[in-house]
Amino acid sequence: MGMAEGSLILVAVLAVAYAVDKIPAAVVAITAAMVCALLHMIKFADAFSGLAGTAAVLLMSMMIVGGALFRTGLAARIATAFLKLTGTTETGIMVAVMMVAALLSAVLNNVGVVVTMMPIVLKMCKDAKVPISRGLMPLAYGAAVGGIITLIGAASTVTANGILEASGVETVNFLELGMVGIPLTVLGVIYMATFGKKLIPVTDASFDGLDIYDESKVNNDKSKQIICGVVFFVLLICMAKRPFGLPLYFVSSLGALILVLTGCITEKEAYKSIDWPTIVICGAMIAVGKAVSATGGSKLIANWVIATLGSNPSPYFVTAIVVVVVTIMTQFLSNVSTATLMTPIAIAIASGIGINPKTVGIIIIIAANASFLTPVGAQAFTVIYPIGKYKFLDFFKVGFPLVVINTILAVVLVPVIWPF
Repeated sequence: MGMAEGSLILVAVLAVAYAVDKIPAAVVAITAAMVCALLHMIKFADAFSGLAGTAAVLLMSMMIVGGALFRTGLAARIATAFLKLTGTTETGIMVAVMMVAALLSAVLNNVGVVVTMMPIVLKMCKDAKVPISRGLMPLAYGAAVGGIITLIGAASTVTANGILEASGVETVNFLELGMVGIPLTVLGVIYMATFGKKLIPVTDASFDGLDIYDESKVNNDKSKQIICGVVFFVLLICMAKRPFGLPLYFVSSLGALILVLTGCITEKEAYKSIDWPTIVICGAMIAVGKAVSATGGSKLIANWVIATLGSNPSPYFVTAIVVVVVTIMTQFLSNVSTATLMTPIAIAIASGIGINPKTVGIIIIIAANASFLTPVGAQAFTVIYPIGKYKFLDFFKVGFPLVVINTILAVVLVPVIWPF
C-alpha cells in the first residue's frame, strides 16, 4: 500500500471518528495531522503550520472583533433596533428575526449571533404570545444561511479558502460569495414566511427559567459602542476594498488590536472570545489536506471518479454529485470538517477533468454550509435544540426545502458566475 492509499484510509478514519463523536473533533484533527507527519506524508513542521497560518489568524482576529461587538452590547443594540421596526405578528417576527440574524451572521460568528439574539427573540415571542419554538427556528436558520454572504461569515469558508490558497488555486475575495449568499438569504426568508412557517412545530417549551431580554441590563457604555461600531465599519470597508493591497488576515488583526487597545474588549475577554477547538480543527485539517494532496491521494480519487464517469464527464453532473455528497456529509460532521476533508479531493477532480478548481471550491463552500437537516451539523441549531424542545426530525422537515434551494443555486448559479 502506497502513501496515496494510506492518506485516503486516514481520511476515511477521520470521517468515521467525526461521525461517531466520541473523541473531541479538535483532538481527532490534531492527531491526524501528527500521524501524517509521523508517516512522512508531510514535514513535521507542516503538521502545525496551519495553526499559525493566515486562515487561523483571520478566524481568531474576527472572533475577537465579534467578541467586542457582543461584549459592548453593540450587537444586541443593532439587533433590537432592527427588530423594533417589525410588527407583533408571528410572520413579521419570523421575517425580521431571520433577516437580522442573516445580516449579523454574514460578518460575525453564527453561534454568537444566536446566543446574543436569543433573549431578544424570546422577549418578542413572549410579548406577542408566539410559541418559543416558532421564534427560535427562524433565528437559527437565518444565522445559518447568512454564513456565506461574505468570506468571514463561516469558519468552514475561511478554512476552505485557506486550502485553495495552499493548493495554488485562486482564492475567494471578501464579498464574492454574496452573489450566491444573498439570493439564498432572500429565498430563505420568503420560504420561511410562507411554506416554512407551516412546518415549524409548536412545542411545550416554556419561558420559565430562560434568559429574556431586559434593556436595563444591557451594557450602556455608549462611548465603547461608538468606538466599536466605527472600528467595525472601517474594518468591513477595508476588507472589501483592500487598501494598499493589505491581506484580509492583516486587516482583521489590526481591527482586533485596536479594539483591545481602546478597551472595547480586554485581553482576557479577547482570549475567551476565540473558539480554540475551531482554530485547532482549521489548522490541523489544512495539514491533513496538504498530506492528501502531496501523497497523491486526492489524484487517486480523482482518477477513480474520472474512470467511473468516463473520459469526458459533464461538469454539471460532476458538480451536482459533489453538492449532494458534501451536503449529506455536513449534516452529521461539522461544516469545517466537511469542507477541509472534501476541498483537496474536489480540487484534484476539477484538475483531472479540466475545469476551474475555484468553481468546485466554491461549490464545496456552499454545500458545506447547508447543514440544515439535523441539530448536530451546525452549532446554531445545537444551541436552540433543547431550549425549543424540538424533535430531531423537526429540523429535517423545515430544512429540507432550504437544502433543495441551496442545491439548485449551487448547481445553476455557481457555473454562471464562476465558469468551468
